[in-house]
Amino acid sequence: MKKALLLSFALCVTLSLQAELNYTNYGPNGWHIGMNDNVVVDIDNDGANDFYVNAWNDELGFVPIFGKGCFSSPSGTATTIFGSRELTIHQAGDILDASVNTFEFIDDGRGSAYSANTNQLADGWIDGQDHYVAFFIFGSGKFGWMRVELDITNQKVIIKEMAYETEYYGEIEIGYTGQAATIPTMDVKQTTGSLEAPVANDEIEKDVQELSIFPNPANERVNINFDYKSTEQLAILVVNSVGQEVYRNSNNIITGKVNLQISTSTWNSGIYFIKFQSEKGIKTERLTVTK
Repeated sequence: MKKALLLSFALCVTLSLQAELNYTNYGPNGWHIGMNDNVVVDIDNDGANDFYVNAWNDELGFVPIFGKGCFSSPSGTATTIFGSRELTIHQAGDILDASVNTFEFIDDGRGSAYSANTNQLADGWIDGQDHYVAFFIFGSGKFGWMRVELDITNQKVIIKEMAYETEYYGEIEIGYTGQAATIPTMDVKQTTGSLEAPVANDEIEKDVQELSIFPNPANERVNINFDYKSTEQLAILVVNSVGQEVYRNSNNIITGKVNLQISTSTWNSGIYFIKFQSEKGIKTERLTVTK
């Protein structure tokens, strides 16, 4: 079955090396995910979760979700010294296409870089050094890459950059980010397993008063109520944990009481960030969605 999938996959490959990418930079500190945090990631925000980070007990690594997300491995039988699937460590400039073995991960376990049980690093991994990991989004047929670091002392995976192609079964270059002018850099501080919102400046804090966000955690919907004290145009948007926009208010918000109800029924469980943005700055609040 895998061979048939791989053959049909190869026939669909295009030759657009520098494809347009969806790229996220997680700021100078990166996205810190602690051991056993089991953080779920829906890379392309299509409602289908693609993989977990640090889901396997006492290991730092990635666990694909059956038939959704896959990671490149040297071969169908390559394993680490502590028994996980071996992850290919890529270099900037490597080409990711149908020739790279990703389909094995549809069927097989987790790919880990470090085991706390044995205090061992997988071959090629170095504590505190950046590595490139390649993935394939099986559901939408798109390749991507991540730049990650292992922090053994604090038992964390730190994701620094992530990118995936916008076209179907395209060919991409590891480390390629697309046009610099369109890169949506996220300048954020970090906490274990989630992104911590940037601190708002004093001006916009004065404008958004009596703020309440409920329920939080949300399930089907969330209410956002506040008193807006400025005449500046205010935008409200929500992004997920990998920086993808899932909501934007389309109405002009004017001075006075504001009451919004946003449906979260189609959102995945996880951490989201509500951003209040005007010419004076950005105020960000964290929202948890649970299903």
